[in-house]
Formats: sequence, structure tokens, C-alpha cells
Amino acid sequence: MQGYLADHGIDINAVAAKATTATYYSTYFEGNLRESDIIAWMGNETLGTVLGSNRAVTLVDAFGKYPDVVVIGYQYFTQISAGPDLATSQNITLVHEAIHNALSADDTRVASQMGLGNFPDTPGGVDAASIAISAFLATCYQ
Repeated sequence: MQGYLADHGIDINAVAAKATTATYYSTYFEGNLRESDIIAWMGNETLGTVLGSNRAVTLVDAFGKYPDVVVIGYQYFTQISAGPDLATSQNITLVHEAIHNALSADDTRVASQMGLGNFPDTPGGVDAASIAISAFLATCYQ
């Protein structure tokens, strides 16, 4: 995977460092926690509301910083989104979120930096960029 990511502008060591220092929350157990319960200057939405229908999300604080906090939802534990099996899909999700933290960037900027295309900063563009990132990461596991 290191070569694939390096070829697309991603430092795997930075991603690994972020993955190991991030704090992970599951909406299965902690969905009613508020962002402000985790980081004082965050919003007042619950983690379940922030996650919405997504598989996982990296929190961004009020200053646009990425505080290395990842929220994972029920789908992470039960549905394959990328890759051939659930374990691979879970790994892809965690790497995907660690990339956000390593680059301090959202899906559209990450996809652009990785050379996966330019996506508009709209809900549909963000979703398409996220899918492109995960699809790329799935190729790294083949």
C-alpha cells in the first residue's frame, strides 16, 4: 500500500501516525455524545447527527482543524463498502479517515491531491470524492 499511496501524494508514515493517535467513537455506543463533550469548542450536535447516514466521519472543529477524532457508525460493523470482505472494508474506512487527519483535508481536497479528479464542494461532489478515495484504497488491497 505504501507505494500506491506515495505515488498519489500520500505519506503512509503520516497516515499511520494519525491512525494511531486518533480517538475513535462509535455511534453504536456513543451516538448521543455531543461534539462539545469531546472538544470544548466543537458544535452541539450529537455524534449520531454528525455521522448521519455515513459509514464514518472525521470531525472538523470550529476553526477548520482536524482534531484527530473519528466517528464510526453501525454500517462500519455490518456492511461492506469497499473491498471483498468486511475486514478489508473496515481497514479501508480507517485508512480513509486517517488520510483526512494526516492531510487536514476533506474528501474533495483529498481526492484532488491524490489525482483522483476534481469534485465540486457540494454534497454530491463530496460523496463522489469519498467513493473515489475508497475505491482507490480498495485497489491497494488487491
